[in-house]
Amino acid sequence: MMTAHLLPNDENIKRGDDDYFSLAFARIENHYFVNKGFFPSDSFLLDNVDKIRHINTTIVQGRYDVCCPMMSAWDLHKAFPEADFKVRSKLSVEYDAAAYNLDAFGLSCSVFICMQSLNHGD
Repeated sequence: MMTAHLLPNDENIKRGDDDYFSLAFARIENHYFVNKGFFPSDSFLLDNVDKIRHINTTIVQGRYDVCCPMMSAWDLHKAFPEADFKVRSKLSVEYDAAAYNLDAFGLSCSVFICMQSLNHGD
């Protein structure tokens, strides 16, 4: 479940009414954030990009992502210019506007295309 949407999502609002689910989700998410994503520092990925520079990489960012700022993806791309950089930006009310996670149809299509490209060595 994602909790941040560009547009209201009635299904997830209803799921939030379930106290058991809400508590479990909050505990997992808070554990992740309190532990800073389990990275030793805020700049860990940027500081260690040389370790992955040899890997064929595509950075996919949702243009309307309300949780992860575009600047984070852009900073990674500047540090890792060999990586392909894609911004999914087609606004579609029925497909959650290429927002935060793979539930957003546009974003999942972009990730699928990238995966197919890696699979076929394109």
